[in-house]
Amino acid sequence: MSRIGSYFKKALTMPPHVVVARAAAVLRFRLRRLWTRWRDARLPTYRTPRLSGALARYVAAPPPAALEAQRATILDLANLYCDHYFDLLGSGWVQVRHGMTCRGLEGQRYTPPAAAVDAVTPANRAYARRVRALIPDDYVPIDWHLDFKSGFRWSALTPASAITYGDQVGADVKVPWELARAQHLPTLAYAYALTHDERYAQEFRSQILDFIASSPPRFGVNWVVAMDVGIRAANWLLAYDLFRAFGAQFDADFERELLRSIDQHAHHIRHHLEWSPTLRSNHYLSDIVGLLFCAAYLPRTPETDAWLRFAAQELCAEFALQFNPDGSNFEASTSYHRLSAELLLYSVALLLALPPDKRALADAGDTQGALKADWFWQRLQKMATFTLHITRPDGRIPQFGDTDSGRLFKLHPAYQKMTVAAAKKTYLHLADYAALPDDAAYYDEDILDHRPLVAAANGLFPRADFRAFAGDCLDEYIVAGLARSAPPASSEGALMRADRLALQTPSAHFSDSQADKEITPPADAQSTRLQFPGARSLRAGLRLHAYPDFGLYIFRSPRLYLAVRCGSLGQRGNGGHAHSDQLSIELWVDDQPQIVDPGTYIYTPLPAQRNRYRSAAVHFAPRFAAEPADLSLLFRMPDVFRAQCLYAGVAGFAGTHSAYGTPITRLIRILDDALEIYDTPGTHTQPAAVPHSNGYGKLLAKHAPSAARE
Repeated sequence: MSRIGSYFKKALTMPPHVVVARAAAVLRFRLRRLWTRWRDARLPTYRTPRLSGALARYVAAPPPAALEAQRATILDLANLYCDHYFDLLGSGWVQVRHGMTCRGLEGQRYTPPAAAVDAVTPANRAYARRVRALIPDDYVPIDWHLDFKSGFRWSALTPASAITYGDQVGADVKVPWELARAQHLPTLAYAYALTHDERYAQEFRSQILDFIASSPPRFGVNWVVAMDVGIRAANWLLAYDLFRAFGAQFDADFERELLRSIDQHAHHIRHHLEWSPTLRSNHYLSDIVGLLFCAAYLPRTPETDAWLRFAAQELCAEFALQFNPDGSNFEASTSYHRLSAELLLYSVALLLALPPDKRALADAGDTQGALKADWFWQRLQKMATFTLHITRPDGRIPQFGDTDSGRLFKLHPAYQKMTVAAAKKTYLHLADYAALPDDAAYYDEDILDHRPLVAAANGLFPRADFRAFAGDCLDEYIVAGLARSAPPASSEGALMRADRLALQTPSAHFSDSQADKEITPPADAQSTRLQFPGARSLRAGLRLHAYPDFGLYIFRSPRLYLAVRCGSLGQRGNGGHAHSDQLSIELWVDDQPQIVDPGTYIYTPLPAQRNRYRSAAVHFAPRFAAEPADLSLLFRMPDVFRAQCLYAGVAGFAGTHSAYGTPITRLIRILDDALEIYDTPGTHTQPAAVPHSNGYGKLLAKHAPSAARE
């Protein structure tokens, strides 16, 4: 379906007055955009503010021993980054440069047009050349505008507001966005701390100047979405702060250009906020966090003061909106929970690091007093507790909902080291990979390992269960170093502590004393018995972690891990990152996978694949032959399910949904040596076999099949 057709279909679901109001808003927006394009074609878009002072510094250096423990990985990664090798979103480690030949995506490969390194608009050319003259002659520029998977390139001469994406098969706009987020830069700072080799500081300096010179504000693909602008600014600032904490010194010319560009990033975010009265998501939250980092680091002016007050106000408001009372995120995605939780944890740590004058501005913006409220600090802890509870026996999270590998920072090197040959055997998408020899080391980012998030929470709230789960992780030290002032003491009464959470019954429909009788299914139910004999009962030591706000129920015992999806589609009904997976499960027994969610794979480059991976057909869920959800819009899923948990307790789980027009019920009985699953009415077929994805753009060659049925 075309984008216009999608908009028309969405409009049919709205009241007429809402459609009219939105149409008027769109008209005003487009008129302003036309004026901006006309002006930007004639005048420089680089902003040169008169700022007196320097960027602030907040970060304390992590303990040397914590860095030394990661020395080999840090240095290997930093050397790859210095040579401009990047592995993002399933690309494999490739050297990103102008004129490179790309491998393509599922047979779709583009030849990038020849473009000069300094190809910017005439009005911006003089400033860009002055910046590029600051870069050493032996530096090889990065092509920041290239999808280095497919080879498709967006022009730096195109206004950001005129950039289109999703209309070229195989071209993935997320690839240049991900590279330009610059989440690799803190690793260069770590390498500098370990070696005091100026090469790493110079590479950091050159990459930032290269980006500034090749990407004038409001032009090219990396100014399209304020979210990415904000994440980029935060990573530049944190990496710069780390370098300075480790003793690095930079020249005045670089300091000036970095300061000016951070101001430009903040100005761009403030005027391109991804806000909507009906739907705000991790995008708007990222905008606010990026603006907060910029305002916190920039010298004080009336404008930066206003940014800081506004960012603090919106951060508190969005936290209350986007995180449920049980600590789970409203996106209904386990992976987006991590992204949004990182945004909150690091922002709060930065607020605690502010000097008194700037902290007073933030407090003034917090008009509802959230920063002084117990619920605020309790919910921050619950965010981490959610991740702790849902993590599987292999140390990774289940992929309920979308997984796009999105992060705010990558501060701890969570990688699996293998050879290139082993990587090619592990992943289908690397079968033809040839950028490095087969015997070379290959670092595979473990994007489903969310322990660094819990470590970051432990930097704010030192807790034995957080530390035992996350281990010794650099995120903890960075957050603790920022949040030198401890958060307010808060009551633990409402916290769902891992050592205090007992089995719960979230619904009054059943009670544990009646469970075995009540969940006895009708005789005509479709049944599946999964047998797991062992010396110890599956029910011995059983605990339940129930998250009804998210719609996720985790049963755990020394032998069993069972996750059941049943609840909201997220985003206050929009379902933009939900899958058609209601009443589906993940199952591990004796630390071995039995039933595993297949993940997401990819977004706009291959719409058919996106819909395939979010369809009911690939999930272990009760269903008829037809797909119950409307998948015509790639980032919207109307809630036809209206799923409800009827019982969750010592005997198992019972839930229902209505997506097929008649109630579908799934009953799961947990026995001593087996799980019995009953679906009624209708027939239940095996999930379609698809290669499993363990991160955006990554396809495993082998995966755990759905358990055999009796």
